[in-house]
Amino acid sequence: MWAKDSPEALAVRGKYKSDGSDRSDRSDKSDKYCFAKASPEVAANTIICLINQASFLLGRQLQKLEQSFLDEGGFTERLYRERSRKRDDGA
Repeated sequence: MWAKDSPEALAVRGKYKSDGSDRSDRSDKSDKYCFAKASPEVAANTIICLINQASFLLGRQLQKLEQSFLDEGGFTERLYRERSRKRDDGA
């Protein structure tokens, strides 16, 4: 298995890295991850890198959602606040 900071792993992560300002899809639809030409080892390691990246991003999303829940409350609380605000504005 490739190390986290190996040149191969960095290349896989860098291929689709975005600074947030560029949301364009840079993937090659015909063979998105070049599996047709890759050895089984490279294909497996590429998949592992992508799974790790997805897990990392999902973890960050969960942290953000947790913080948002703590700061702003859950859906029902926010809905109640908005309905109360609208009712107060209309009265």
